[in-house]
Amino acid sequence: GAAMKIKSRQHSSDLLFILLLFASLVLVCILLIAMGCGVYENVLDSMNRNDDSRTVSAYLLQKVRQNQDLGAVSSGTLDGTDAIILNQNLDGKAYCTYLYCHDGKLCELFVRKDNTSLSVSSGTPVVSLDSMTVEDSSGDSLLVTFSVDGRKQKLRLRRLTAGGQP
Repeated sequence: GAAMKIKSRQHSSDLLFILLLFASLVLVCILLIAMGCGVYENVLDSMNRNDDSRTVSAYLLQKVRQNQDLGAVSSGTLDGTDAIILNQNLDGKAYCTYLYCHDGKLCELFVRKDNTSLSVSSGTPVVSLDSMTVEDSSGDSLLVTFSVDGRKQKLRLRRLTAGGQP
């Protein structure tokens, strides 16, 4: 009888030890999965911010390249808001496209040049953008400073000079 009780207690303590070991292993696995999810979310968030920033840069570069006639690209304002202004002639009429930031978006507004009733709310939202400033830089380029998701970036947009070179 006494030997049986000792073996029974030993089996109980072995079983308890195995259960505790298993429980701690499960806990470690859950913690590792939770930490991995957090790292994954941070990487994904960072990639999305970089994508938004690259989208703004690519969009602005493409728009300026499409309007590379001499004097076609300039800086200015629309309703007191900094803007890139792209001038063009279509069928003998002067038009301009304004690229500017309004309500957290990069907006585009295409209008006849003689239109005087312009408002920033009239533009078409293109992509998320916190802020944008545009300034002339050394005559042959515009310096655009923009912010996407709190990350500030500078972009130099070259334009044609009198020699016809970008």
